Amino acid sequence: MRKIFLTIVIILTTLILSSVSFGAVSEDMNVYVRQDVFDAKMEALFERLHGEMDRQFAEIKGEIRSLSARIDGLEHRIGDVHNFLYWLIVLFGIILVLPFVNKLWDKLWESRRVPSFTLDDVKRLIAEAQLNTKTQI
Repeated sequence: MRKIFLTIVIILTTLILSSVSFGAVSEDMNVYVRQDVFDAKMEALFERLHGEMDRQFAEIKGEIRSLSARIDGLEHRIGDVHNFLYWLIVLFGIILVLPFVNKLWDKLWESRRVPSFTLDDVKRLIAEAQLNTKTQI
């Protein structure tokens, strides 16, 4: 009796373990797929997956190109703003420095300028000329 019970247990465990070891099984055990049909279906599946991935990559590349163009435009606009700010700083510098340059120019010009005659100088010269003419006569 022991031997029979032991053989039944061994047979049942091998059946249970063997079905587990094969993993997924078709629901209908009578349906068989030929190797060439299976290969063709797998190839079609891979083609479809690769085509879908290629299409998605193409869309991503297009989006990256559009983003790159937008970034280039933004860099150009930022460059324009930088140039405007530089010109504005230069203009403010000129406005701040202009009074000092004007004072320096006036000082240099005064040192080179020939002194001009005033009305008092002319009256004095006339008076001296009249005195000189009276004394010579």
